[in-house]
Amino acid sequence: MPRSSAEFNPLEFQDWKYEHKDLVLSIDWNYYGTRVATASSDHTVKVWEKKDDGNMGLLDSWRAHDGEVLKVRWSNPHLTAILGTISTDGTFHLFCEDVLALPQSGHRFPRIYSLRSPAASPLVGLDFRWDLSETCVALITRDGYLQVLEATTEDCNEWREIYAAWQPNSGGSTDSGFDVSFHKEGSPCWAAVQVGLDRKSIGMAVAAMDKILVYRTDRERKFYISAELSGARDIIREVAWAGMACRGHDLIAGASKDGFVRIWEVHSDMDRNGERMGAREMGGEFHQPGEKMGLGMPRTENDSGVSPRTRRSGITSGLKEPHMVTRAPIDRRIGDSPRDISLEEDRAIGRIKQRAILAGELAHKGAAWRCLWSFFGDALITAGDDGVIRVWKKGLAGQWLEAAEVEAEF
Repeated sequence: MPRSSAEFNPLEFQDWKYEHKDLVLSIDWNYYGTRVATASSDHTVKVWEKKDDGNMGLLDSWRAHDGEVLKVRWSNPHLTAILGTISTDGTFHLFCEDVLALPQSGHRFPRIYSLRSPAASPLVGLDFRWDLSETCVALITRDGYLQVLEATTEDCNEWREIYAAWQPNSGGSTDSGFDVSFHKEGSPCWAAVQVGLDRKSIGMAVAAMDKILVYRTDRERKFYISAELSGARDIIREVAWAGMACRGHDLIAGASKDGFVRIWEVHSDMDRNGERMGAREMGGEFHQPGEKMGLGMPRTENDSGVSPRTRRSGITSGLKEPHMVTRAPIDRRIGDSPRDISLEEDRAIGRIKQRAILAGELAHKGAAWRCLWSFFGDALITAGDDGVIRVWKKGLAGQWLEAAEVEAEF
């Protein structure tokens, strides 16, 4: 139950009665930390707002779907308050706040957009990405069909599809594990931009059974796979991409059914010692100034397929050559998409190949279900079957350590 203002202490955890009639399956705080949305198996969504006294008060509650509401997410904070939800009824809904409607009337958040799952299974993954000029949403079904939509109007009531593809299914589990998480920074990691990635590239991590695929967009705004994160021994339930791209590499976490939450570092051209890698180690090739990439220009090649005038080796080549561009190979396992990545698109500039390092395996007592990064990406919050919320931080020696535990009280 909400406590009185006299009892409120901002340094302590606050709890309140969520008032749902069934299990709460998803919660999400808005960008400013002033509102939280809860989604439940009782088909309803509730929005709670922080009052002046620090306590949480119910803003509105409404029946959002005809099935269990699996996920709820806040959209672009620069626009009117917009919520996205997915459900076992196979639909994705958007709700926009009507500030003229009365609180707790059930009509404060009318529906402005709806999309039915294009596959035979319901949607299980949902995430938003935004900047000052665009808003995108990614959706993935239980059988691995991924869609990325872009809003075509400022009020987000019309959308167009910019990418769609079936994700690879390893078939090693009787259960299904798919999820999606955007990189929400305004620009990619500076180290990736330095080696040729488009400055406006969209980053997206997709959990596909026991692997995570890192998607990027090139300068033509076409998606391709830049890295594959492996190491999980069972399906990955949830994936999360950390913010703050200024660290020089990306951090991606995945919560797995095998009882571990894993953290991967995604590097572009730097190894762990901070030394630049050569193009050969990066899986790309060097290009002279003015030489167009992949257009079939005649040149003399040796047995290795590298032009003698561009042949370099090791770290020295990376330091001396200012025009290094690397390209990602096409993942041919994705072949059923109406927008499949073609060989012609593989020649587009602004693509890089990245390498992943498994930086930590965080053990849980039972299957891990949830993982969430802090705003600055310096702490990871996880939860699993044991009912314990854990907070992990990186130690001075570089290993990830458990910093705190919060046990559920029943």
